Amino acid sequence: MGNTPKKNQITNSNLKLKDQEKVKVNQIKKQKKEKKKEKEKEQKKRKEKQEDQFNEKDKQKHKQNQKLIKKKERKQQLDHKFVGQTKQNSKSLVSDRFSNHKTKKSTKNQNPNTIRITNKNPMNYTRKRKEINQIDYNPRMNPKNPYFNNKPNFLELSNFFPSLKPFVYTTKKGFTGINWKSNKAIRINYLCWIDDLLEISKIKNQKQIIGIDIGTSASCIFPLLGKKMFDWNFLGTEIDEKSIEYSIKNINCNNFVNSIEMRKVEDPNKILTGILKKNETFDFTVCNPPFFFIYSRKKKREIKSKRNFVGSINEVVTQGGEEGFLLRMVNESLQFQNNITWFTSMVGKKSTILIIKKELNKHKVPIIKTSTLFQGKTIRWVIAWSFCKDFKQNLQRHSKKIIKGKKKRRRKNKKWKKKTQEKEL
Repeated sequence: MGNTPKKNQITNSNLKLKDQEKVKVNQIKKQKKEKKKEKEKEQKKRKEKQEDQFNEKDKQKHKQNQKLIKKKERKQQLDHKFVGQTKQNSKSLVSDRFSNHKTKKSTKNQNPNTIRITNKNPMNYTRKRKEINQIDYNPRMNPKNPYFNNKPNFLELSNFFPSLKPFVYTTKKGFTGINWKSNKAIRINYLCWIDDLLEISKIKNQKQIIGIDIGTSASCIFPLLGKKMFDWNFLGTEIDEKSIEYSIKNINCNNFVNSIEMRKVEDPNKILTGILKKNETFDFTVCNPPFFFIYSRKKKREIKSKRNFVGSINEVVTQGGEEGFLLRMVNESLQFQNNITWFTSMVGKKSTILIIKKELNKHKVPIIKTSTLFQGKTIRWVIAWSFCKDFKQNLQRHSKKIIKGKKKRRRKNKKWKKKTQEKEL
């Protein structure tokens, strides 16, 4: 009977040890389960990240596909860009290129007016080559422009006008083009924009419209185009005697002697004073001002750029450059505000528009209008001002027709926002 409590103690101690071992085993199992769960969670997170990445890539691909579809729609809308049989072939070729972007097709026996596309990356299309003769269509071009829907054929023109042949060239594949660096350029959109101004201000169709071409040059291009397209009469002003002689020859060749008049400017520092009479009235002015202040700057600019500067030294170089010329024109317009309704000018640099606007606002000019001219890849700016308050309401109604383009959105700086929020707190 004395040995029984000892046995009970031993059994109790064994049970405790067993329970402790079980607890330890359970703890180890729990730890293993927790580790497994953590690993599973990590794997899920990784998979989700990968899926998100794939989703982003799919979204990017979807966006790129939408862009390509829009391009195809634009090309279908702009079928008038192609002429004759080239229309169907080029359209089918472009659609095949975009649909089967992974497979490269041979284009030896196909239409040469198409654009070749490299297909190394299926979603990153790059234009490999574009023929020189293919005109860059710009949908923002003025619809009154005769080249808006018509592609010119330079070979036929050279047959009618043999003097054009030395400027026309042909490639190996039969393309024809003109060497535009040979000082032969045409600006029609400027005159179309002036015609819009005259329509909106209700000056058109009331009388015979008369304009002034400031710095006509030897080609007399603006008066000839204005008379041919819109039946306007012109007064041309020029400093150089030789350019006046050549412009008179061009006027006589086109039989516009009764509608275009030339006058010489004796003082080179003045633009309109000393030329216009007191009783004379004009509807608008046309001007393509000189760009540079020094002739050496012109030469440096020509070396860097591929574009050509048209005209002689008097047409390209002036005292004060473009800004100085236009500021003088603004000051002289105050004297002739009763003689001329619209003062307009082309601008070669966008920065000069702000300077001229400030000067016009100083003199409290009631009407100031600006616009951009799109002709293929080239872009020019135009400014116009008037002292007539009668047609100000008409211009406000139709301001969308005159001014084209959109303002740039301001970039939101996140750091600046955070700083302002911290200061407020």
